[in-house]
Amino acid sequence: MLYGRPYSLQPLDAPFGCAVIVGNATVTYKRSLVAFDGIYLGRDSESYFANVYVFETDEVIKTATLRFDHDKIWPATSWPSTYTNPEDPRITHFDSDSLSYTASKSRPRRKPVQTLADMKAISRGRDPVMDIPGDHTAETMVAKAATSIRDQARKKELDAFEKNGVWHVEKNLPAGVNVLPTFFFEKIKHDAQGQEFVKSRLVVDGSKSKEGLDYEETFAPVAFLDSIRIVFAIAAQRQMQLAQVDVETAFLHAPIDRDVYVYAPKELCLPRGTVMKLDKDVYGLKQGPLLWNRELDSTLKSAGFKRLKSEESLYVKKVRGDEKMVILAVYVDDILIAADTQQLVDETKQILKSKYPVKDLGTPRKLLGVTITGSPRDGWTWDLQDYITSRLARYGILESSVRLTPTPLWDRAQIVEEGHGDDEPCSQSQKCLYQSMVGTLAYIERCCRPDISYVVHLLSRVASNPTQAHIAFARRVWYYLREYPDLGLSFKPGADLRIGAWSDASLAGLPDKKSMLGYVIYVGSSLVAWKAKKTSHVAPSSQEVEYLAMHLAVRKIEHVVVVLGEILSQVDKPMLGVDNMPALQVATSKAGVQSIGHMATKVYHVRDMYPKSIQYYYCDTASMKADGLTKPLPRYKFQRFLSLLGLLSVRTSVQEKRGRVET
Repeated sequence: MLYGRPYSLQPLDAPFGCAVIVGNATVTYKRSLVAFDGIYLGRDSESYFANVYVFETDEVIKTATLRFDHDKIWPATSWPSTYTNPEDPRITHFDSDSLSYTASKSRPRRKPVQTLADMKAISRGRDPVMDIPGDHTAETMVAKAATSIRDQARKKELDAFEKNGVWHVEKNLPAGVNVLPTFFFEKIKHDAQGQEFVKSRLVVDGSKSKEGLDYEETFAPVAFLDSIRIVFAIAAQRQMQLAQVDVETAFLHAPIDRDVYVYAPKELCLPRGTVMKLDKDVYGLKQGPLLWNRELDSTLKSAGFKRLKSEESLYVKKVRGDEKMVILAVYVDDILIAADTQQLVDETKQILKSKYPVKDLGTPRKLLGVTITGSPRDGWTWDLQDYITSRLARYGILESSVRLTPTPLWDRAQIVEEGHGDDEPCSQSQKCLYQSMVGTLAYIERCCRPDISYVVHLLSRVASNPTQAHIAFARRVWYYLREYPDLGLSFKPGADLRIGAWSDASLAGLPDKKSMLGYVIYVGSSLVAWKAKKTSHVAPSSQEVEYLAMHLAVRKIEHVVVVLGEILSQVDKPMLGVDNMPALQVATSKAGVQSIGHMATKVYHVRDMYPKSIQYYYCDTASMKADGLTKPLPRYKFQRFLSLLGLLSVRTSVQEKRGRVET
């Protein structure tokens, strides 16, 4: 905090090289903050903190306590040579060659600043080394560098349009057509080696398209995370080879199904107002994903792949009399390949490369943001440690007290519904922060963290009108994730692929006396599906809520059975564990129907599956794997819950912190 108030780092509109005053809130002298002069070196790529070169300490620091002096811009050639090194990770987003000033042949290049005294002399308005004329401020040089990089990326995108024959000039425009605008969208991405590059995409403004004129259908299937986990479970059990490919400019290869017209971008150097007629699909069209899905589906079917009816983004191809097989999981233009032999993997890649420009990513290491490690022999693991770590600084989750469970147990921890709390309401900025935090938590939970399902489900229900208490609860979950960032799922080779499931419920465990339901489903030893859900009504008995949990689990088991059946042709009878005897008796016999006769359809649905399709059995509470999805647990029970789920990858440093008192 500087001058008694915090400085907001979003957005940072200061130019690269702007002079700043840095306040160190941890160092005091005569009861006042110490301020330092420095140079702004851009925002950190993983947080909202600023990178600043400080003269007094001769180092680059990350800070949120700074003030910009927009009247002083440091010349690019005034920076120390240490910080114009292209291999120095402390300067990001731009190549230092484009930031350095190159003098004409008649004048020598400026010598780099050698000492700290030189830097301080420049800060006082004089250059002890050399004064170079011309416009060579950091702002100008960065602008030129950004323009050059952007133009190259856009040219590459337009070359792809020309190569694929995406459009042609329409000279005779029919009357009454809808012409859609186009624009470029740039994004900084990372390659396989972690190096940054600018990706430019020419997109159509699909919001201006009209239904019935420009498009009809828009839905395009993508692989569910549950289905991808099923593929990993099968691959681990059969020790299959895994590979990942990415189809470049995928949409540009799909033929369009109707006449669509767009304005030509100015980069084509055509007369203003020139209209192009599309011959291929383009990013931004509402029907774009569907057209690409149809194109890829046609290619795969012609190569002998069969599309699953229960999961339209999974494809299976069996060879050698069903002895060997290949499984494909498609998520737009990302394709996961699982095959029994490396030869089948290579053949599948060749099929795709013969039709589209494919980037071979090798063994999957990142899939939909999830970090994947392992091998066919040892099995595979999923975790989001890198993603979680990168988000901690964004939400200000710094070092503080330890949280070893995501939800506290005292009454204050019972998260209330919208309109039932007396806590202080949030401002609009706090509301946006809360929605961002909870949305990120929901993504983490759906990928590989069932241990936070209970609290994330409740936090998500009040996203439209949170209170200060809800923000505190959300921050607590982030403190828990900071202690356990590397927990994840494991897919290990096992004896069989039998489906095992557990369902549980907590009666009237919420302030409004409604109940929580939950289930977990395993394929072999691999966790593939889970869910926590709040009931829509107040249930009068534990028998009723436990039966509702059984019904919720049975519906998901049916889907998993069908998917496995289409892939493997034969599936063993699933097992469902329940820790409530009255509910189990209703499911396995005709006794006790009167007590829950008001939900007769669900009663008979669960009964109809027993015993021909699903086997029900009693599971004691100590062995119930879904227990932590329905209620907050004390620390020792929560650790047992993690052990039952198989989430056991915990850092050593966390073990050392367990002796500290949770506050």
